[in-house]
Amino acid sequence: MYKLIKIITTYKDYFIFAGLIIISLSLIYKNTNNEVGGFRTLAAVTFGSLSSVFSWITDMQVLRIENKELINMNINFFAEVTQMHKAISENNDLRTMLDMGKNYRYSLIVCDVTNKHSVQLRNYIVLNKGLKDSIDVGMPVISLKGLVGSVLRCSENYAIVETINNKNVKIPALLSESKLNGIVTWNDDENLYMEYIMNTAEIKVGEQVYTSLLNSKYPEDILIGKVIDIVDEPGSFFYKIIIEPANAFFDYRQVLVIHYIKDKEELDLIKELDNRLIELNKKK
Repeated sequence: MYKLIKIITTYKDYFIFAGLIIISLSLIYKNTNNEVGGFRTLAAVTFGSLSSVFSWITDMQVLRIENKELINMNINFFAEVTQMHKAISENNDLRTMLDMGKNYRYSLIVCDVTNKHSVQLRNYIVLNKGLKDSIDVGMPVISLKGLVGSVLRCSENYAIVETINNKNVKIPALLSESKLNGIVTWNDDENLYMEYIMNTAEIKVGEQVYTSLLNSKYPEDILIGKVIDIVDEPGSFFYKIIIEPANAFFDYRQVLVIHYIKDKEELDLIKELDNRLIELNKKK
């Protein structure tokens, strides 16, 4: 618009002259006197030529409007396609979860992740179901890929899950091929780490890591991840085993809560045994 105004201001005399010519030709064209018949024909031809020359201005405005409408249509179409793909993906995941629930050894409760939260190396997700949906504190949470965490707090309609990428989480785990037990921890990055595996053991990169029978929080045989590196640290009797999590942290929109809490009597018995062993060691 600024350029157009500048052009008109610079060449205003020419525009006025052209305007007067057009007006003159229009008057001649409308005059019915036979004496100006030749001029009327010339005026008609000239007026038509000028109209065709300047018609591009109107056409340009129409094209700009059409282009703007097409751009808006493309944006809306792209948004609709994206939403459709997302809905199809979520629908497929939900179907798989429902099928998984039919054959799983425990009842499964399908939940949507409504929020994610991090504070001081502690990470949490919020679920859209709670006590009224039979979810309780301590229940394990998984996705289609593997272990996510466990329920930490519950209200009637929501649950907070402590994910496994937490500084205070320690998971008793088992290597799938070597059948060795260790503890899986997190160290503020994209991987998990398995500790307390002797550096004399034979371990393979690619071995899968599962929750073990020694676990008091999770059922056994839930996939945690796979071994991607084995580091033999100088001066240590243990390997540093690096694990790629089965779930990329926070990369889940829907999860499954396992209706499972370890038997309280069993936990109390194990705790009592642990306390007695600690006391005996102190006496020595």
